[in-house]
Amino acid sequence: MFTIGLLGFNSPVSDHHHLNSGLFQQCVCHDYNEAEGFWHPITDDIKFLLARAGGQNSVFSKALEAKIRPHRRQIDNEDMDTALANTIMVEVFATTVIKDWVGVTDDEGKDLPCNKKNIIHILTELPDLFNELRDVATKHANFRAHSTEEDLGNS
Repeated sequence: MFTIGLLGFNSPVSDHHHLNSGLFQQCVCHDYNEAEGFWHPITDDIKFLLARAGGQNSVFSKALEAKIRPHRRQIDNEDMDTALANTIMVEVFATTVIKDWVGVTDDEGKDLPCNKKNIIHILTELPDLFNELRDVATKHANFRAHSTEEDLGNS
């Protein structure tokens, strides 16, 4: 047994299993990684700054809960309309997961500002892009504590 911190918390983990190796190193995420996000490239010129969709990102969790609360009965009965569920997820992503972007343009090649209206438009019009970004933003490995700034593309 060993003591963690000043509070004298006794951990049942034995001395030879310290927190910086093995399972803990593979699984621990830091809140700041999940909230601040990382740059995910789509192409060399287009990338999205993504916070985590889930995990310790309480902003995402609270926003999702607020959006689904009126539909709780439908969810519990497993009869929520798929289009409505997708609309809710797109709106939550627009306000809590996609923090910025680079290289996103309109049909005329003009840069689009990263704002809720434009994010919702892009994700609605390009569902495969939304699926990719959702997969990346929910993947635990992308937010691990041992990932460096360089690994996350924030150098």
